[in-house]
Amino acid sequence: MKLERTLRYLYLRFVRMRSEPEEIARGLGVGVFAGLTPLIGFHTLLALSLALVVRGNKFTAVLSSWVGNPVTLSFVFLLEYRIGRWILGPGPVGVKKLSLNPETILHASWSVFYPTMLGSVVLGLAVAITIYIVSVPLIRAAQQRFRRR
Repeated sequence: MKLERTLRYLYLRFVRMRSEPEEIARGLGVGVFAGLTPLIGFHTLLALSLALVVRGNKFTAVLSSWVGNPVTLSFVFLLEYRIGRWILGPGPVGVKKLSLNPETILHASWSVFYPTMLGSVVLGLAVAITIYIVSVPLIRAAQQRFRRR
């Protein structure tokens, strides 16, 4: 019951927005883009910053950045890593001897983070553009339907 009420509240808040559909869609797009990055802990801040830059709706940006959650991110990061490796070419194979040397740890982390970040930019842009294109007419229709009621 509580989840249903929360979803109803978010829906009503969404259709009552006075923002233009394009502004709301830009917020959705940048929020999802931010949520797909491997910058865990900074998704909301990144979404707000990008919403300011592209003049998107900040509420929808923050809300849609929650696409990056513990359930989805493990699958998304693997896909992003593979996209990044596809762009960069094959990377190091296997795990080398484990070391507690900070330089070795940093190098090993970078060899995973860099392709994942590159893949997240590619995947995030594709998803954000798709969400923008698809959501503008849907938002416009939802707002018009709400206003007719």
